[in-house]
Amino acid sequence: MRLWAADKEGQMMEMLINDPLMLAVTTLFIFWLGCCIGSFLNVCIWRIPRGESIVHPPSHCPVCNDAIPFYLNVPILSWCMLRGKCRSCKTPISPRYVIVELLVGLLYLLIWGVVLYKKLPLSVLPGWLTLAPILVTCSFIDIEKHIIPNKLTYFGVAAGLIFSGFFPLMQGVGQPGVLFPLQNEFFLPLVKRVLGATSPLGGSEQVESLILSFAGFAFGYLFLMLFIECGKLLMGKELVKVKDAVEFTFDGETLGLGGEAHLLSAFIMRKSDKVVVTLENADVVSIGYDELSLNGKSVSVLPDGMKAVKWVLPREVMGYGDAKLLAACGAFLGMEGAILTLMIASVAGTLLMLPSAVLSKKKRRYFPFGGFLALGVLLLLVAFSGLV
Repeated sequence: MRLWAADKEGQMMEMLINDPLMLAVTTLFIFWLGCCIGSFLNVCIWRIPRGESIVHPPSHCPVCNDAIPFYLNVPILSWCMLRGKCRSCKTPISPRYVIVELLVGLLYLLIWGVVLYKKLPLSVLPGWLTLAPILVTCSFIDIEKHIIPNKLTYFGVAAGLIFSGFFPLMQGVGQPGVLFPLQNEFFLPLVKRVLGATSPLGGSEQVESLILSFAGFAFGYLFLMLFIECGKLLMGKELVKVKDAVEFTFDGETLGLGGEAHLLSAFIMRKSDKVVVTLENADVVSIGYDELSLNGKSVSVLPDGMKAVKWVLPREVMGYGDAKLLAACGAFLGMEGAILTLMIASVAGTLLMLPSAVLSKKKRRYFPFGGFLALGVLLLLVAFSGLV
């Protein structure tokens, strides 16, 4: 059955390559499909962090709530026709909308180009064309809101496992050397030895691919989680002392320290996290996940006019969402793909963000590592395509 399917895929690929018109139409369709999906991703990027439904209500202006008719919901073209403004209230429409649409269209073109250039089986397309939108959505939400929603990463993990089970060639099973050489030379033989040719599961390419997918998911999640927990032990607190007392306020959600406002959620990510502030009169305020105390006694509100001379803030080296996103990448790309994605993302993140960190006057800076993981997958795809 697999050989028959592979022959069919090979015949379809040969038909496309040898028919310029069909190849051009297919390529244009894939680009337009990516643009349309990018249009939907804009809805996800706006609504998911705000806890809104991505299905209802239909597309509308978030300022005047004017419904957007279907003929003005055409990717790229509609934004250009409206000159980047709402047709009703003339509020500027962020260029992010057209950027996301064009970006996903170009990513789909890149994936299609890699498949054609390397003459890869068409069965790798469903998985890759699913992973790309997940990465784009997570990256833009991470950049704008500093979070990576669980519903996206959980969907990515589930999709990666399912696609790997149905399409073993996604993990290179059955066609060694197609994608990841180390995975086929080391990990796959190891899986075969563990399963055994005589066992009920031995020899099943679907099972072998699913195991490789699960290994990639497990490595991505466990490795970064270990890094996060070790980082918490080593650099989990930031102590700040000032010579002159500064104003300190807290309204239940926002911390005010020296004229700067900070959301409490930016510091309290675990139930064990606490913000401890020492006041100029030596009183100590402790703010936790579900705790507010003054000198060790629980209080409902804090007095006005407080002045702080020292405070201890919890901090994380990385968010849990990054670990879950790498786990999703591993589910699609296997363990070798997860390892290489992490390596590329770490190097790219260091090279691009280190100068900014050195030159910045802020002690705390947020680096959207989710975007670098997406960049890692992109560069990995280009590298394995042989295009560079």
